[in-house]
Amino acid sequence: MQQQTREFPSEIFLLISNNLEQDDLLRCVLVSKAWNEVFTPALFVNICVSQAGFITFLSPGIIQKAAKHSKLIQSIDVPHPTFARPLLNAVAVTTSDLHQHYFPKLRSISIMFDENYRRTHRLKVPQPQFFYPSDNEDISGDEDDMDYEKDQGTSDFTVENPAKDVYSDLVAPFLRARDTAYLSQDPNDIIRLVRQCPSLCSLKIQVRGLGNMGGLNHLVWPGVLPQSLERLEIVVPEHWNEESYDNSEDEDYDPSLYPMRDVAEEFEEDDDEEEQQEENSKADTSQDYDEDEVVTWYRAQLPDLGLDNSFGNFWETYNDDVPMQPLLNLHELAVENAEVVRHTVLNFIIHRCPHLRTVQLINPSGHFCKNLRFSHGKLPRELRELRIEIKNDSEYFDEEYFSCALGSAQWRSIILKDYCMLYAPMASSLLDLAPTMEILDLGNNAGSLVSQDIHRLLTTAPELKLFSGKALYFLAQIAARQNWVCAGTLKTLRCQILLEVPLVDSSIEPPRPEGTISDEEQEIMSLSNNELQQRVMAQLGRCHQLQELDLSHFKADGYVLRSPYGHVISVVGLMVAPRAGNANVRLPWTMDNQSKCLEFTFETGLRELGMLSSLRKLNLTGLRHRISVDELKWMKEAWPRLEEFGGLLSGDMDFEDDVYEDRENRRAREEEIRQWLQDGEVTIGDRTFWGTLKA
Repeated sequence: MQQQTREFPSEIFLLISNNLEQDDLLRCVLVSKAWNEVFTPALFVNICVSQAGFITFLSPGIIQKAAKHSKLIQSIDVPHPTFARPLLNAVAVTTSDLHQHYFPKLRSISIMFDENYRRTHRLKVPQPQFFYPSDNEDISGDEDDMDYEKDQGTSDFTVENPAKDVYSDLVAPFLRARDTAYLSQDPNDIIRLVRQCPSLCSLKIQVRGLGNMGGLNHLVWPGVLPQSLERLEIVVPEHWNEESYDNSEDEDYDPSLYPMRDVAEEFEEDDDEEEQQEENSKADTSQDYDEDEVVTWYRAQLPDLGLDNSFGNFWETYNDDVPMQPLLNLHELAVENAEVVRHTVLNFIIHRCPHLRTVQLINPSGHFCKNLRFSHGKLPRELRELRIEIKNDSEYFDEEYFSCALGSAQWRSIILKDYCMLYAPMASSLLDLAPTMEILDLGNNAGSLVSQDIHRLLTTAPELKLFSGKALYFLAQIAARQNWVCAGTLKTLRCQILLEVPLVDSSIEPPRPEGTISDEEQEIMSLSNNELQQRVMAQLGRCHQLQELDLSHFKADGYVLRSPYGHVISVVGLMVAPRAGNANVRLPWTMDNQSKCLEFTFETGLRELGMLSSLRKLNLTGLRHRISVDELKWMKEAWPRLEEFGGLLSGDMDFEDDVYEDRENRRAREEEIRQWLQDGEVTIGDRTFWGTLKA
């Protein structure tokens, strides 16, 4: 019997639609009724709405279904904040006890602001209006206003305003409707939603969802965020001004509304600052526009919190003696483009986050980092982890800003992402924190630290647990020097260990570091290839808590990098260096693989790694190692917990500089490894690499 195609449930479409059209899915998916009845309720436990499915999500049918499952919802991820009002209204209708919270199990909320979502798609809800005292002025000579009236017709200022009753505290007497400023989004809906989530642990929000007036102040006001909150992420759009009321570049701007006036444009500032200050001093301050009037309105809507000020009378308070109500469980704060809201964010950190442990700065600005350093003594004492992520060009975040961020607290954990402009002065500031540092993750930071810097870190950071820089390379001659003080604590090591600097012409003498050479350095330089590898293996073998060892090859093009002995500008192939001694050095990351690397054989000191019984991940991708079946059998006994092994087989890939004998030997060795794995030597059923590789 031929199965009939049912209409594809729009609820499922919300989850899986990104760039697909619903009609395309209908042609290829068959959904049974029984499966639909079981699967549909599960969708409303973790609601994740794509941009393409947001309009469908706002339909009354789906909103009502989500409202029925409000007690079970655990997470909400939506691209626009306009869902809040219809969802809250629907839950209010279906809830019998209005004194209970609407979303008792909701733990995670993510609300962005889709730039492609226009007003034409929104629900018809009244937008708040605000009137300026300057409406009394004579505007008969206002050419801009006359031109607009000529095109649109004279506005009737006596029209009943639907928001007048709701926002009666803010609406001034109706004189004219020309000087109105519309909120891009009503913040009250988001505030109501957050206050209905007593178990909320994670909140990510784009500030435009809180309106363009007052902005972030609505969210961080005492009494809004629950005490259960552990992570808060604030996303600020680029070039966004929270006090801008007439922004024609704003994708949310509705040209059908009567044109809004930007105060800064209406009253053009005089070039002479002194004259402008005199005019401001003579003006009637009682008639000035209050830029925090929305905050004033919201404070009036808040009920009496009745909070006991357990910190004593000396504890600082906001207006009207509202306690600052510190968020005792907030441990992580992430801010993107913090320049515009830097004062609000810093005050929030200082006064509301006594137990904050992690600060993540996405595209941080210089002013914010400077203010962060000036607030050094006021920051929370538990603040120990700094994360910096650069989505734009890292040249705009120079070493001065980075140094300010490093000097703002006694960081124990520093994590960088997509930041490759770490020069010598910045590296020095970074290494000054080594005595107390536990985590240093530079991501794919191409050439941030030279070998001497890495060696200094490993020999001066006794509490270091993680060191990661996949584009960093560590010369074996430097790595084999004095013992690492972090050997007892190091759990993760990610870098490239090279036996020597690759040269374009092997007949050229490699560059040597300046200064006198010690006896230890002279001894290491006289070691043979195998003896040098044994020294490095012995260093790694002392790290008995090591769980991840990533020595994989990293390849990148067109970065500003550093050679082992100085700063260089990378090009594919040769490098252009300011020092003549570096002109013949080939950058390792412009090659396809590493031939001068650790070979992981018994002759080169593999048995030195016998103490790494906790090793779970090993990555040798791109390395010309010489592991055979004998070494694999030893690894299986020495590392029983190994879960991942990258780069064991080359996949029949031929290297450019392979000679015929090496290529044939490698292929024969890898074929022997494959045969050993297929013959049942690997234990079946466990969750280690030895059990999963065969499958």
